[in-house]
Amino acid sequence: MHFEPFQLLSSNMPNMRTRFAMLLFSLGFCWQALSAEFPTGTLNGTGFIVERGAMRMTEQDLYGYSSSVTIVKRADGSYEFRIVAHLQRSPTTQQKTDKRVDVFDVKWESPTTGTLVNRNGTYKDDKTTFTIRDRELVLKSWIARNQLWETHIYSLAK
Repeated sequence: MHFEPFQLLSSNMPNMRTRFAMLLFSLGFCWQALSAEFPTGTLNGTGFIVERGAMRMTEQDLYGYSSSVTIVKRADGSYEFRIVAHLQRSPTTQQKTDKRVDVFDVKWESPTTGTLVNRNGTYKDDKTTFTIRDRELVLKSWIARNQLWETHIYSLAK
């Protein structure tokens, strides 16, 4: 049986084009994941959700709520989070202020999602994931010591 080189090439052309397209897509996806940068700067909170069993509380259940996080990339590649939240249950209660500083390693799962690993061993059983969508950074955390889920939503600068 005799094959002409051109016939052999043209008969495999759709398969080769598909493979080439898949290669380009894969390279593009890997490049995006490798070049993804976690947001830094001061971000204003737009909402939160606390869930424990059937109990669910959001910023809408409070009289007053404001929060912000300042995220700084450190020289070692980790990220420092300085979180400040002001909460007031009703007009007659005193405002509570909660401040916290944590250092996280970022583990990317896709160009817009991943996991934050707290470097403080005290919180080794806590689990935090992040999603970057549109103009929001969403942090969802399992707080092991309190057996509850916390979701914090921050606005990304335009």
